[in-house]
Amino acid sequence: MFCAGDAVHKHPPSHGLGSNTSIQDSYNLAWKLAAVLRGQAGEELLESSSVERAPVAKQVVTRANDSGREYKPIFDALGVTNAVADEEFTEKLKLRKENSPGGAARRGALRAALDNKDHEFNAQGTEIGQFYDSGAVIRDGGIRPEQADDPMLHHHKSTYPGLRLPHAWLGDRDHKFSTHDIAKGTQFTLFTGITGQRWTEVAVRVGARLGIELVSVVIGEGLEVQDLYGDWFRQREVDEDGVILVRPDKHKG
Repeated sequence: MFCAGDAVHKHPPSHGLGSNTSIQDSYNLAWKLAAVLRGQAGEELLESSSVERAPVAKQVVTRANDSGREYKPIFDALGVTNAVADEEFTEKLKLRKENSPGGAARRGALRAALDNKDHEFNAQGTEIGQFYDSGAVIRDGGIRPEQADDPMLHHHKSTYPGLRLPHAWLGDRDHKFSTHDIAKGTQFTLFTGITGQRWTEVAVRVGARLGIELVSVVIGEGLEVQDLYGDWFRQREVDEDGVILVRPDKHKG
C-alpha cells in the first residue's frame, strides 16, 4: 500500500505547498510503479518512494508551520496583537505612521517582520530544491556542492545526483526548448557533449538490455541541440565528455 498527498502530510494553508507536494509524491511513485509492473525493475524500487519523499514532506510541513507562526511578529510590530474591538485595532494601526521614536521603531520592526515572510512567498529552495538520497540514486563519488545562501529560500541549481535537473535553454536557430522539455516523464534521459558521443552507443545497448526507454541527447555547436546561452555549460558540472543521467521524474539518477 502506498499513501501520498494530504493523507500523509497535512499542514496549514500557510506557504501553500500542499498540492505541489501531493503531485510530487505521485510523480515520484508513478514511474516506479510502471517500471515494476513492466518487469523493468524489482519491487525494492518502490521502497525508495518513502525514503525520498518523507524528508521533503517533513521539510514542507515544518516550513508551513513556521510560516504560520511568522505572522505574529507582524501583528506585534503593528501593535494590534491584543486589540479587542475594531476601533482599538484601527487606532493602533495609525501608530506606525507617527513622527516619533516609537513610530520609527514600529516601522523598523514591521519591515523586518515582512522581510522574513520571504520564506513563505519566495522560498524557491523549499519549492523545487528537493534532494533525494536513496538506493534509486547512483552517486559518482563526488561531493555535493555546498550552498552559501539559505537553502530554504534559494534554489541551488546543480546536476549532482539526487537533485532536480536544472533548467537551461537549448535548441537551434529556429527552436528553443528547456532541458525539461527533452527529459520527458516517460523515459530516462542521458545528456552529454560532442566529445561524449560514445555514450549514445552505450545508451542504446543498455536500454535494449534493460528493456527501458533511454534517450541520449548530445549538446553542442552545429548539432540539433545546442547550448543557446551557455546555461547548460555553466550548470552541467561535468566535462563535455561526461554524462548526466536523468530519471523520469527529472531528478538526476
